[in-house]
Amino acid sequence: MSTARRDTLRPSLDGSVPGIPRRPGRPRVVGNEAAAPGDRNLTGEGAAAISRGGSFERRPGGHTAPTISSSSVAVLLETRHVSVPTLERDGVPLAGYELAGSGSPVLLLHGLAGYAGEWAQTARWLGEDHRVVAFDARGHGHSERVPLDVSLAAHVADAAHVIERLELGPCTVMGQSLGGLTALLLAAAHPELVRALVVAEAMPAAPGETAIAEVERSLARWPVPFETREDAVRFFGGSSLDDTSLKGKSLADESLVDQSLAAETWAGGLEQRDGGWWPRFDLPVMIRTLRDAPPGNYWQEWERIRCPTLIVRAGNGTLTTSDAQRMTERLPGSQLAEIAGAGHDIHLDRPVEWQHTIEAFLASPD
Repeated sequence: MSTARRDTLRPSLDGSVPGIPRRPGRPRVVGNEAAAPGDRNLTGEGAAAISRGGSFERRPGGHTAPTISSSSVAVLLETRHVSVPTLERDGVPLAGYELAGSGSPVLLLHGLAGYAGEWAQTARWLGEDHRVVAFDARGHGHSERVPLDVSLAAHVADAAHVIERLELGPCTVMGQSLGGLTALLLAAAHPELVRALVVAEAMPAAPGETAIAEVERSLARWPVPFETREDAVRFFGGSSLDDTSLKGKSLADESLVDQSLAAETWAGGLEQRDGGWWPRFDLPVMIRTLRDAPPGNYWQEWERIRCPTLIVRAGNGTLTTSDAQRMTERLPGSQLAEIAGAGHDIHLDRPVEWQHTIEAFLASPD
């Protein structure tokens, strides 16, 4: 990955193909912005088939898009189970998952209200050449649900702990949204742990009160509990992948990916309890996570980064063109990729273009 130039990577597939209107997804937090198209700009927690409770699933490689069948998104993860060490830092349990592969390690960091399993599709192809690891951030998924400390500093320390505990370093770190902010601060604070950095739909700035209030309104619109999982899939903007009209279609079908794969992913992260399907996080913890971030920006930290760095902007996301360009200007040698037509959940909205973008970056010389 060359650091001698600043470049704009172009995905091998053109993301500008006209398609379906943007689907609701995770509350989109970038700097001082948060946008929520409609009443359902929300997220669930991850892919349905990710293993629970101290085990993880390893995905074989292969670029061929799987065929949709009644097994739903489980087709992405029909794999063998492997144990993983228990991760805990300062008394806070963290649920870690080795998602795929072997080779040069990659750590994936999800965004606010997300879950490690949302990286299942990415891990499917990334695992061809890499050891792919993810973990549920504190307050999310199977990690400690109500930790006392949800500050950015705690999230950065957790990521460093996972790298050290699982002997991943130095590794490539990829983060989206809040995970992207965590990733860039990690690279600045612990350069010895990060070989390369991917920051997707994030910038070095904390969300302001307007953005936080919008996120809170967005998450509060979840009609929980959902009566059925299918109700959740529809709420998140998709059709059940079990629908007969979708059988036999490929995950490379853009409209299917946009409407169903992402929706199934979010719905798959819900937990069934108390007569319905609930998110695996608490709203007050999510809002406290945002409010506990030190106000202002982190440009000084951004400028301290010394590893090869890729910024990924979604054409319909919240990282603006001007902010993305400013990031490249403030970090000479960094690269910028823009995926047209993608929403904030870029790795789910345009998974094929996302794959080509990341593979191009990882294949470029150091």
